[in-house]
Amino acid sequence: MENCTDPDAAGRQGQAQQPATTQAYFDAASAILALPSGTMEPDISAELLRRHFGLSGKLEILSSEVERTVAVDLADGRRLILKTSTRPEARDSFAFQAEAIAGLRRAAGFVVPDILPTLGGSLTFAEDGICGYLQTRLDGIALHQMEATPDLLFRTGSALARLDLALAPCPCPQPTARSCGMSVAGHG
Repeated sequence: MENCTDPDAAGRQGQAQQPATTQAYFDAASAILALPSGTMEPDISAELLRRHFGLSGKLEILSSEVERTVAVDLADGRRLILKTSTRPEARDSFAFQAEAIAGLRRAAGFVVPDILPTLGGSLTFAEDGICGYLQTRLDGIALHQMEATPDLLFRTGSALARLDLALAPCPCPQPTARSCGMSVAGHG
């Protein structure tokens, strides 16, 4: 796997390198985000959860951008998020997201979900045109539901700057235009 950034440049300058052209990056990301959600396919989330993770629980489809995002409440009280998609570009995106989240577990100062491995031990699964991953669900208030005060904006910007630095040494797949669509939630 390649690093998320050029490790030599990051080491020389102490910071991650920007994409070749920021406008091209955002144009590509915007085009992917403009696609309709993949939630029109029949929901087989319960079967995927059982087959790949050996789990079952109460499922609720959540609002999502392109992929299907399902809240999973297990009988033992654990709360999870199952992300799946039938889109070919989701495979790289999910691999990046899962590796990045897993990589942040070692970074100080972050509250991140745990990525639950499949029964086969991998962070993601792909089968019959469907790919996905499973993570724990964090408590908190979604950023878009909070009042945009100057303090909140400062704390959000500071957290994103720390996130950028923490991801610099990440041994995750090369990011794609859609890879970085991870949720940001406010945690008191």
